[in-house]
Amino acid sequence: MASKLCIFALLAAFAAIVLSAAPGAELQINQRGLNAFAQVGVNLLNSRIPGMKIPDASSFTSEAIHWSWSLWDIKIDSFHVDQTRTGVSAVPSDKLNVHIVDLNFKISARYRIKVREGFIHARKSGSIDAWTSGATTSATVAITSQSGRPHLTSVDCNANLGDFQIKFHGGLISKIINIFRHKIADHLKSKLNGIICSEVSKIVSGEGNQALAGIPLEFNLHGDAAGFHVDYGLTSNPYATTQFMGIPVQGKFWYDGHQNDAGIPKPSGALKPIARNEMICVALDGQGIFGSATYAFRQSPKSHFHIDRDVLRHFPQSIQNYFSCDCTGKNCISTIIPEIEAFCKKGASIAIDAEATAFPGFHFNASGAYISAQGKGQLSSFPMVLGSTPLFELDAKLEILIENTLRIEDWVIKGNVKLTDAELAVKSPVVPISIHHLQKWWNEALSIVVSQVANQILANGLPLPSFPKASPVNPKFTFSEHELLFCSDLKAN
Repeated sequence: MASKLCIFALLAAFAAIVLSAAPGAELQINQRGLNAFAQVGVNLLNSRIPGMKIPDASSFTSEAIHWSWSLWDIKIDSFHVDQTRTGVSAVPSDKLNVHIVDLNFKISARYRIKVREGFIHARKSGSIDAWTSGATTSATVAITSQSGRPHLTSVDCNANLGDFQIKFHGGLISKIINIFRHKIADHLKSKLNGIICSEVSKIVSGEGNQALAGIPLEFNLHGDAAGFHVDYGLTSNPYATTQFMGIPVQGKFWYDGHQNDAGIPKPSGALKPIARNEMICVALDGQGIFGSATYAFRQSPKSHFHIDRDVLRHFPQSIQNYFSCDCTGKNCISTIIPEIEAFCKKGASIAIDAEATAFPGFHFNASGAYISAQGKGQLSSFPMVLGSTPLFELDAKLEILIENTLRIEDWVIKGNVKLTDAELAVKSPVVPISIHHLQKWWNEALSIVVSQVANQILANGLPLPSFPKASPVNPKFTFSEHELLFCSDLKAN
């Protein structure tokens, strides 16, 4: 639901559990972001309040002069808040103030007035119109937790409805009008203030907390990534500065059965405040996000993979030829690595049983995220002859670049990887293999296949905490020394 509760819901969604660990990610929403959500949110009040009825007024009697009045059929004919003059400010350490400025409304009602003083008896009935412009309302909302889930509570609300203008229809004399005008105005102000604050409270406790219940703190990936999870549970309370509201979260990958492994790399603790013009930013700690992702990968079956005919058939024939024992010519494995020609029988092809064994480090620069990876593989001729041994074993130290040309799709970061460096070692129980021959085969064929396999593994991307009913506009990605930063403006859906 597009409402000012969207921002409350988002901020509170990560505020239920207070932990002590350094965050693996942090959400930061600046003043533009807070204001934008509030400006969208006043649509709820603008749509709900017009047409509402105010309860009939009671009669009152003055001691100075015996008179009474009553109002009925009291209706709010119009109600409008100027979105452009509505904003939110953060109140350290866990509250938000909503400022609604330039509020306009019109009320109509039926009235009856009785006056009795001495021999003077008067009775009059008719209709009135009451209106004001430039009124204001302020509300304070607290972000707490309840039953392990984030919870919103309306703390305070007050409307300053300014000077009421009241027009009586029915021909009252001026003195009588003045007697009733202030009493009626005070009564209508009190009732309207109650309606406005009641609706704000309903939005907060109703739609707001319903929205919170629908925001997951954990993503369970599907398809090829089934078994992987991303945890965005809160690591500490949200906090406020003069520039933004910050929400520290876990930002941790894990694989089934390994959520609390002691070996999961911890965040670096290097995330810092961001001074950007975009409405929202998500800072991702490189060691926390990529470290936990690679650890989860090592615990999963995905860390073991095969490169065989089923995989190679998705590549151009020119690449398949590098793995075929039937290939003749310069772009064939038996030509590039002549040592194995005698073991590469007609009708066979080269198959690789590979395993990622370690991810010893990460570093970022303007080009993207560089991940150091180690792996090993056994290369065999397929189909294998009974009792035969692998042709050779390959050890590789790779540098994998997640390129800075990232994109956001439905609040999921996606991108491409490429291999930028490879240090190879080879040993063979069959025949000595020249490392120079192997390097040539790697450069011309195997590196292309491994890059494609890596891209397929990463195709599911990194899901981010999504803003309810909002889409990113002009997203920007920046790699710094220790973090990946995603910043964007927002558009309400």
